[in-house]
Amino acid sequence: MPRNKKEGIIFGVTMCFLMVCGMSAYNLTLVGKLRLHKIMDTLLKSFDCTFQIFVIFIFYCSFIYAISLIS
Repeated sequence: MPRNKKEGIIFGVTMCFLMVCGMSAYNLTLVGKLRLHKIMDTLLKSFDCTFQIFVIFIFYCSFIYAISLIS
C-alpha cells in the first residue's frame, strides 16, 4: 500500500489501468470477440517492438560510455 503521496498516485493510476484492462477483457470475452491467438499475436508484436527499442537504447548508451572513456 502507498506510504506517501507519490506512491499513492502511482498506485492509483496503476490500479485504474489494470481494472480498465481487466473489465474490457471480461466484456470482450462475454461477447466472444476476445480470442487467445489475438492476445498472443498482439503481445508478440509489442514485445518485438519493445525489444528493438531496448537494443537500440543499450547500444546508444554503450556508445556514449565508450566515447566518455576515450576522452
